[in-house]
Amino acid sequence: MGVMSSEGLLEYPALFTETNTAKTNGRRTGPSRTELAREYVKHTETYPPDACGQGNGHKCVRTHLQKFLYADLQASPELRDYMNVAVTAADMYEVIDKCEKMQKLMRHDKGTEELSWYLRHRCEKEGETKLDLPQIEIAEDFAECGIFGDAAEATGDY
Repeated sequence: MGVMSSEGLLEYPALFTETNTAKTNGRRTGPSRTELAREYVKHTETYPPDACGQGNGHKCVRTHLQKFLYADLQASPELRDYMNVAVTAADMYEVIDKCEKMQKLMRHDKGTEELSWYLRHRCEKEGETKLDLPQIEIAEDFAECGIFGDAAEATGDY
């Protein structure tokens, strides 16, 4: 059995810590969105993405921050617009600072933070996921393409 986690981890890299689980009564006990964002920018200062052949590094960093801070940026179009043009670590820290100020005014509790932007595998009904829906066997879907070998071998619940 496997778990697809890459896009969920884009929003909350601490996803596999003991946070937002039954054991913690559904409360976030790991780092907050802004704590993660601040730590990420600090890492990009130490290990600049441009130095590793990533090209336009600030664009990559900005994209990750937009996922970390999605809920805050949706609440403030002004902050979202500023993040869209941020090109330096100082710009990005300023957005994080403003998110924290906004959270303080709203009496934000990091314990109630939930994943917000990644909805592709969530369904309309409360508590139901697409994993609860009938799965198509790979042989039915890809029998003719050949990339998975012989269709007779491609059986099972994938």
